[in-house]
Amino acid sequence: MWRLIQVFSEIALHRRDPSELPASRFLLSLTFVTYLAVGFISLLVGAPAESLIGLIILESFFYLWFIWLVLIVFNRSNRFLQTATALLGTETLLGIIRMPILAWVDATRTSGGEPTAGAFVYFLLLLWSIDVAGFVLSRALQNAYFVGVLIVMGYVAISFTLREYFFPVIG
Repeated sequence: MWRLIQVFSEIALHRRDPSELPASRFLLSLTFVTYLAVGFISLLVGAPAESLIGLIILESFFYLWFIWLVLIVFNRSNRFLQTATALLGTETLLGIIRMPILAWVDATRTSGGEPTAGAFVYFLLLLWSIDVAGFVLSRALQNAYFVGVLIVMGYVAISFTLREYFFPVIG
């Protein structure tokens, strides 16, 4: 398990290529379940879980569908298992890093303060997430890093729009 965490960390730092992961359905399934678990735990830290469990499930399946669709469009569908595993694995690690930041923001809000510093750190983590996903997609598509980042930014925009549509913020 430690070796797998190390590999995902190295991919997140652009030191290792996602193609070095095995094309394994079992590994993808294990990574997906871990990704969902970290998402659910994050909800407990930063938001009312009852209202957002559907969001985690919807976004997770949308993410996998989007990865598959992009790989089909670029005629690289044979790389789905490795690409999806790399993306979900690195996002899981970033999700674990995100949890204390969410707790910090929540604690600042609860105490009546303005969570500006925490929100800024959270934003930096979002940028890192876009960077990592852009790197993984660019390698999977055998295309420029810039193309990978543009695709991920399009995904983020669509994802935020769908989130607002299906799970509007009330209050």
